[in-house]
Amino acid sequence: MKDTPIAKDWLLLGFITGVAASVAKSAVNIALNNASIPTTPYSSMAAGVVLGKRSKGQIPKAESSQKSGSYKEKAIGHLGDIILGGLFGSALSFVYSQTPPRRMMWKGAIGGTALWITTLAAGQLLRLEGANKTSPGEMASLLGTHIIYGMLQGALIEQLRKATAIATRESS
Repeated sequence: MKDTPIAKDWLLLGFITGVAASVAKSAVNIALNNASIPTTPYSSMAAGVVLGKRSKGQIPKAESSQKSGSYKEKAIGHLGDIILGGLFGSALSFVYSQTPPRRMMWKGAIGGTALWITTLAAGQLLRLEGANKTSPGEMASLLGTHIIYGMLQGALIEQLRKATAIATRESS
């Protein structure tokens, strides 16, 4: 059986780079939040997906008044966001694999914008906590962090492809 380099396996490559980009996206989001720039917490949206929380009528009053949520809820939300980032990364990687292997960072910016649109649409459609009633400032920071996600994923894919090509040439 032939050993295939990870750079040729778009599913694993996309998942790994999507997870890495998702962690970086969340770190930028936390930094923006700490700098008092309006953001929407990804952990809250992902917890809404995983735990089925909705922003209208389905959350008990005592819980909805706490914006941050419990530590368990945050942990589930962060894990959910990382997994969703990996899955979306796999989808983007497949799309990238169907295009020439250049300018991956810019293709990533387009993919990040697609993720932003998907996030807002799903959040509004499902009325997820943290994604419903988003202010213009929050939308702008969401767009920025999603573009960072896509550009980082594109750059990681490009670097892994180059590293694999060099390693393959050296082993021959």
